[in-house]
This record gives sequence, structure tokens and C-alpha cells, in this order.
Amino acid sequence: MAPLILYLLAWLLLGLCFSPPAPATTLTFQWTGQAGYRLEGWLHYPDGVASGQITEQGPGPTQAIDHLEVTIYNPQGQLLDRYPNIMAGQSHNPYLRVNLNTQVPRLQGEVDLGGAEQEEWFLKGKLGQAMRLIHIDQNGREIGVDQDQGRFQSAYQTWSNGNRKT
Repeated sequence: MAPLILYLLAWLLLGLCFSPPAPATTLTFQWTGQAGYRLEGWLHYPDGVASGQITEQGPGPTQAIDHLEVTIYNPQGQLLDRYPNIMAGQSHNPYLRVNLNTQVPRLQGEVDLGGAEQEEWFLKGKLGQAMRLIHIDQNGREIGVDQDQGRFQSAYQTWSNGNRKT
């Protein structure tokens, strides 16, 4: 009996190790302000998410997005900071706001991405209108350092059974 249980357990573990990844979509995006500051980011959500508009905001469990990370660079291309706003379906940013259109994967509407503490950076505004990159100084003051008219570049890839479908 013990060899049979070990045999079945071994097959179960092999199946878990070699199972294909779950179907999912990854969206990459970039914003560049008039002064040359740049935000690059990506988010990931699984297939099966209802088609339409999803809003993630504040801390805690998310509705659909598994991971969202943004990186901010100065005009010389030097890294200023990196913020994993959502990890494993949990938001860690009290001010996070992201609107995702899952029908044609893209961000839209209001966004608030990045940091939330002193000496951190965040991008806030409405896509298609006005976006501002803001630095929170050591005294907690918000200082606008760059802006534009809310233009994001984005691309997405859908993964199904380990194969890319763009």
C-alpha cells in the first residue's frame, strides 16, 4: 500500500511541476512627461476576467489584477524608484487607482500609480487629459516635477497554455 501511495504522490508532484501556466494577459505601458521623466509599468491578470471595465483602488485584495509594478526614471534615464503596487492579488498602496479595460487591454480614466510615502514618486491624473508626476519631499509636500496631456503607450500579450497570442 505504501509504494502505491508514494507512486501516486510522485505523479501528482510531477503534474504540478510540469503543468502549463494559466492563461493570462500582460499589459505593458509607458508615460513620458514634457520634461523627460518616464514611468514604465506592467500588469498581469488571468483569463476568465469579465470583459469590461475594472477599477482597482486602495489597499487590500484586488478584483482582477494579480501584479502591477511601475518604475520611474529621471530625464537622463537613471532609475528613481520601483513600486510593486500589486503583488499576488494584494494592493499595498493606499492611494492606488487604476482603471483597466479588459475588452481591449488598456488603461483608461483616472490613475494613481507609484509611491505613497515621503521621498517617493507617483503619477496621477486622467488618461487623455492631464497627468502629473509628483515627488513627495521629506516633509510630506507634493511637488509636481513633470506633466503632459495624459498619453500612455501600451501593448499587451495574452498567454494561453504557455503560448503567446498577441
